[in-house]
Amino acid sequence: MTVNLDFIMNTNRARANELLKGGLFEECRILCQENIWHFQKIAEPSSRQIASAANCLAMRGECAFRSGDFAGARAFYQKAVHLAPRESAYWLRLAQSSACLFEDTGDPRMASESAAAAQNASLLQARASAAC
Repeated sequence: MTVNLDFIMNTNRARANELLKGGLFEECRILCQENIWHFQKIAEPSSRQIASAANCLAMRGECAFRSGDFAGARAFYQKAVHLAPRESAYWLRLAQSSACLFEDTGDPRMASESAAAAQNASLLQARASAAC
């Protein structure tokens, strides 16, 4: 659109003031504002849907966690974290489910993974309590 406006302005400099007075730029501004409103009407519900989807995934993860299905809980919390990366509670539960998933397997690699996940969980809890 700027290319068209530049073309109009450059082709007829004598009429530039007439175009400004005639409302060409005002019409462009109104059109842009309408497009922004249309975008906001579309974006607002979709952002609510994403937030509710992340919340539903987190609730499913919590149910799996409480029932002892740590692999399922980890999968649900990974999806929730992907949709809502700023939700610290999802990150904390993801770390806790990872710690529970990898503990007491007898495999030294898994034990170190469990220790790292447990350390992440305690760091997240410390940060959350410091923020409050």
